[in-house]
Amino acid sequence: MSAPETPSRFRRALVPIQRMGGFSASILLSSVIGIFTIPILVLALDDEGWASIGVLQTTGQLAAVFVAFGWGATGPSIVASLSPDQRVGFYRSSFRIRGILYLATVPVVTVLLALLLRGDLLLAVLGALAYVLPALGAGWYFTGIARPGAFFVLEALPSALGTVAGVWMAAVTRQAWVVPFGQLAGTGLAVALSYFFIVRRGRTPHAEAPPLRFWQTLAEQRHAVTTAVTSAVYVAMPVLLLTTFFPQGLPVYLIADRFFRYAVLAFLPIQQFFQGWVPADPAQVDRRARIAFLAGSVIGAVGGICVALLTPVVSPFFHIDVPLEVSVPLGFAFFGVALSAVVGYACLVVLGRTDFLATSTVIGAVVGIPAVAVAALLHSLPGVASAVAATELIVAGVQIVVLLRTLRQRRLRSDETTR
Repeated sequence: MSAPETPSRFRRALVPIQRMGGFSASILLSSVIGIFTIPILVLALDDEGWASIGVLQTTGQLAAVFVAFGWGATGPSIVASLSPDQRVGFYRSSFRIRGILYLATVPVVTVLLALLLRGDLLLAVLGALAYVLPALGAGWYFTGIARPGAFFVLEALPSALGTVAGVWMAAVTRQAWVVPFGQLAGTGLAVALSYFFIVRRGRTPHAEAPPLRFWQTLAEQRHAVTTAVTSAVYVAMPVLLLTTFFPQGLPVYLIADRFFRYAVLAFLPIQQFFQGWVPADPAQVDRRARIAFLAGSVIGAVGGICVALLTPVVSPFFHIDVPLEVSVPLGFAFFGVALSAVVGYACLVVLGRTDFLATSTVIGAVVGIPAVAVAALLHSLPGVASAVAATELIVAGVQIVVLLRTLRQRRLRSDETTR
């Protein structure tokens, strides 16, 4: 009897590795393309044209946070905890509401971009359409149902092909508008493919579309969107404040921050795995939440050490030296991000404590943003990095306290029920 069970156990043990590997493939594809397109676009469009593309991307990504309205943050865990019959209805309601927000947001972003780009209306329109559109994607849904293959084929690959097409057209035509045009085509294809894949696979005979509860759903998502918006703001603050108060230190910090962000990106598949794994078995949620917390702590500590020690080693290849005084605080910041990613998005969402995602993020921002501002005014890069680390560790600390308290309360209630 034991012989047939061994391969089965082996296959089950490989499932987490396969899922994380699948999600890593999507992240790796977008990262590699993003890195290699930068020098091509700089050569094809010159500094001014490249700067215009940067303005489009930054503005569009910030606006996309409002359109996504928190589903990207909390959606995976919610989807994983729903039954298969409920998931498609949840996705369709989310898509229709995000579609309304997209239509309302694009004109505003277009006007803002037209002002920033000094009246280049074509570039403004295409940029608004293209770089806000990822908010309609279904990556979070595929994460929740643990389908990295669908994520790669339906989401990552079409978007990547659109990016490549836009960059190739820019190299040929020397025109900036073809870059968002290619991105719009690729992302639009990804959104359409994902929508029809999810809806058609989940369609049941005589099923009615769920009612559109626009304002009620937005109210339910208020904690998630508060978390996402606050995070987007305080992540951008160090660069903005250094640009304003200490531009001489910006190149060093940008290189250190780039390595830090790539480490966070590398951790994303692990977060995505736990977002689908913790709620997959309702009877084991508490135990899985504890395991996820411990795993996140260990992986975060290892990743933080790598960020702290390897950044000064690698940075000279970019002709900029990042000192340990800057990389070590960012290593602690990575540790905080890893803990928050697992504890907050994989555990607290499932346990019904989404409100503390917003609370912890706001607390971190209230402490961190003034600290970053003071450090920038004092021209202290180690101070800026330390403020970033303090922000991330505060966010993670609040979430850990809430998680442990919630698990203890659930255990006490369970003990009382069994008596």
